[in-house]
Amino acid sequence: MSGDGRISLAGSEGELSVRVWQHQAPARIVVLAHGYGEHIGRYEHVAAALVRRLNPDLHVRDVLRLLKRTARRPADTGWTPDLGWGILDASAAVAGAVATDRSRPSSRIVLATPFGDDSVVLRLRGQDASPPGVRASGIERYEVWRSVDGRPAEHIATTTDTTVVLPDQPGADTSYYTIAVDRVGNRERRPRGGDGRVRTL
Repeated sequence: MSGDGRISLAGSEGELSVRVWQHQAPARIVVLAHGYGEHIGRYEHVAAALVRRLNPDLHVRDVLRLLKRTARRPADTGWTPDLGWGILDASAAVAGAVATDRSRPSSRIVLATPFGDDSVVLRLRGQDASPPGVRASGIERYEVWRSVDGRPAEHIATTTDTTVVLPDQPGADTSYYTIAVDRVGNRERRPRGGDGRVRTL
């Protein structure tokens, strides 16, 4: 077998070509067989299904871009009438799906307590989970939002730390929440309510 997973065999009507796409932790083994004069590059829908199965967070446009970007074609060419976007390379498309993080991170405030006369200490916790086999990019930063006396929340700070000291408003009833943002720009959805609540005298 060659380095790119190709095997050539002598058939009764001519040469047979076999292509193997290997994965480190396969969940299934799929065999696609076709006749002479056909090529494995015609099975775009199969490759797209494999990509979506591996990384269900991908949008349809992500899958289409992966199939186009990883297709094999002559250098410095795009779409052509003969090859379209090129010959499908399912192995490269699957590898691209593994490296594409579309999962939203999550975070919450686990402790909110007054500090001194006019400050508050917040302790944050977050994670950037992803489907099994997909590499998460990791949390890049946290946005801290505050609501005072029930008014709409405002963005008051951005931090990479998990413990922050922020100015508070004495005598106010304040609630806080965080929005995590990962290294590729995926943002946590805004929560319906605050994680931490503080009332300073």
